[in-house]
Amino acid sequence: MRCSDTWVCVADGTRAQFFHCDGPDRDLEPVMDFGLPGGTRPFVGRLAGQLDRAARAHLFEHLVLVGPLAVMRDLDGSLDQGTRNLLVAEIDREDLTWRTPQELTAHLRDVLPH
Repeated sequence: MRCSDTWVCVADGTRAQFFHCDGPDRDLEPVMDFGLPGGTRPFVGRLAGQLDRAARAHLFEHLVLVGPLAVMRDLDGSLDQGTRNLLVAEIDREDLTWRTPQELTAHLRDVLPH
């Protein structure tokens, strides 16, 4: 997989979607879905591991996290320092996991590359 300028991870505690945005005024494009039945903590730990592996593989240069405050707090505490260094924005928003890429792009326009 090639490096994407910005990855956006939209999570709700049991499901996450990864999108990439390769430049100014470009819509988000799906990369993959990630889901795990169960509570927030096991899910968040596995999600953090997925993001850490992608960061170490240089699959993105910037990371935007979107999700409810509790998920964001747990995720921030679970990410490796190298992954946290790539964070450009954390957006506390309830359940955007069901939005289309175009709707997400509109919601996140201010934090995506210009």
